[in-house]
Amino acid sequence: MNPPKLICLMGMDGSGKTTLAKKLVTEADRLGIRYSYVWGNAQPIFLRPLRAMAHRTVLRKTDMKKDNEDYEQVKEKVSAKYGFLSLIYSRVLMVDYFIWLFLKVKVPLLLGRRIICDRYVFDVAINLYFLNKSLFPDIEKTVHSLLRYFPAPGLLFLIDIPPAVAFRRKSDIPSIGFLQKRRVIYQKLSEEFNAVVLDGTSPILDSVNEVIKRMTGVK
Repeated sequence: MNPPKLICLMGMDGSGKTTLAKKLVTEADRLGIRYSYVWGNAQPIFLRPLRAMAHRTVLRKTDMKKDNEDYEQVKEKVSAKYGFLSLIYSRVLMVDYFIWLFLKVKVPLLLGRRIICDRYVFDVAINLYFLNKSLFPDIEKTVHSLLRYFPAPGLLFLIDIPPAVAFRRKSDIPSIGFLQKRRVIYQKLSEEFNAVVLDGTSPILDSVNEVIKRMTGVK
């Protein structure tokens, strides 16, 4: 066996990435292969005060969870009207992402550890696109740019699931429309970066077995 150093799971909210990632760590350990679980979507550090300020001012009259379409429209108008501030906000978010991925993914890999990453640069690129489409219009290009600084996964999986099913699973998802837009992009990224597509509606043991089979090369 020559298991990859970095395995990444991507997909919409509610697709089951976290549950699968943690089960994979346990199953791999049972096989004598030690992996660490990493949540690859940055926690806001420098962005936190800017985000709070934005929601107290320009975004105060809209709520992403109550009306996602209105929230997205207002956000786009704000980005167009306050281009310089939007640029600063986006760059600060990039700094947060870089710090998080450097400390949680790149450094451990350099130290010889194996990682199963719940979200990674693919999800980061999608987040950046929906944050500011004028600054990050080409999601595939953004991913390629990020992979210049961070290692490409040895195995990449897309957990695909109908938006309606994902929406029922999680109470904090703004709307089905929110998921529908992202599903299309995830499917495109899976083709561009040769991801293995897993059915998020199937029993989780099926997905665990498929990943383990590809991880170990044992049929």
